[in-house]
Amino acid sequence: MRTLFFVCFIFISTIACAQVNISGKVISSVGSLPVAGASVYINNSSVGTTTNDKGEFTLKADYSGRIDLVVSHISFKKRVLLLHTGQPEGVLIIAVDPKNAVLNEVVITADPLKGWQKWRNLFTDHFIGTSAFAKKCTIKNPEVLVFHYSKADGELTVTSRNTLLVENRALGYLYKIDLNTFHYSFKTLLVSTDITALFEPLTPVDSAEQNKFIRNRKIAYSGSKMDFIRSVYKKNYSRRGFTVIAIHLKKNPEKLRVQHLESDALAKAYQENRSPNTVTLASMANGNRDSVFYYEAKLGEPDYVIRDTTSVSLRDSLTLDLQTQNARLHMHDTVMIQYAENHGVKQVHFQLPVKNVGFNVTEKQVYFRRKEPRNMQYSLMILTPKKELVIYPNGGYNEGEIFTDGYMANGKVSYLLPWDYKISN
Repeated sequence: MRTLFFVCFIFISTIACAQVNISGKVISSVGSLPVAGASVYINNSSVGTTTNDKGEFTLKADYSGRIDLVVSHISFKKRVLLLHTGQPEGVLIIAVDPKNAVLNEVVITADPLKGWQKWRNLFTDHFIGTSAFAKKCTIKNPEVLVFHYSKADGELTVTSRNTLLVENRALGYLYKIDLNTFHYSFKTLLVSTDITALFEPLTPVDSAEQNKFIRNRKIAYSGSKMDFIRSVYKKNYSRRGFTVIAIHLKKNPEKLRVQHLESDALAKAYQENRSPNTVTLASMANGNRDSVFYYEAKLGEPDYVIRDTTSVSLRDSLTLDLQTQNARLHMHDTVMIQYAENHGVKQVHFQLPVKNVGFNVTEKQVYFRRKEPRNMQYSLMILTPKKELVIYPNGGYNEGEIFTDGYMANGKVSYLLPWDYKISN
């Protein structure tokens, strides 16, 4: 069963930057007392620090454009500040609100691992991923996760009462994740995730592991959304191996129906405290072999049927504001993004018409992965809701304005890199 994946936080990549100092003081909104031990970091980066006994902090960062500055503490509500270069320099005074102590006590006194034991497989598959890199990821403190399942809505919601620690031995990072919400819908098969994160580089055990980190980070970057957005801003996406095609498509209705049958069966198993492994095609079909074969065939079909395709140049859709150096990408159609390498993230199939601009497709070559080169990746991208994406000089953009499916969505947390990552030649 495939799902769609949204990560609702700000991605920022380094394109043209200048080093700046960010200094401030974190205080409680009640009594204005200093907050010591608060984590202060630039969202989705390896740049972070901790406030001292006086609540003070200083960060040095290379950036231009916009960043999200995050303040997180176990006893206070998370605060996120949007900062722009060009703002007057000075000491930031950041007031944070105390958390509800009674609510925290109720959550903490409940069995912290009960939900984890029940929902572990579903959460890790759709949050961490299922790739080879995901198998190298370990959630170090699952007891901070709080699970809530709504039978009426058919939706699982996961939050964390403290920072979630995820060790990625494939990429060499300890992710310190403030998980606002994770939603999984059994009805729509959609996943949405709202997080902020600090990346702490791991110390390799030897030179071989260090080389592995470098190699795997390059793999994770190549063909990613970060890679694509950076190359669009620089107008070198073609040289980076990307091809962009405007498409008109629709969901495969019968495959979607079978996916919903499978999802409903999984939801019922969780409600009855049964293992999800008890849900098989045979159990769904009540042992009917013809139905099993039919379900298997439908689940193997493409997720989308593409009716029309047209090669496009994003250079014609990109405008640059000379004063701010912000780029605006205008894109009214759904686009398919083809990339020239594949490193193990689950491939996605799309069905093409016989006549297609930009592809050598015949009647016997309907599915991409059948006869396309083995190193091809495919993703779908839609701009929502304004059909316009603002890309800042540092590569930052609002992730909530982009919907992706396919390769760019399937890596999930196990493929995340910090915005200050720079690919080596």
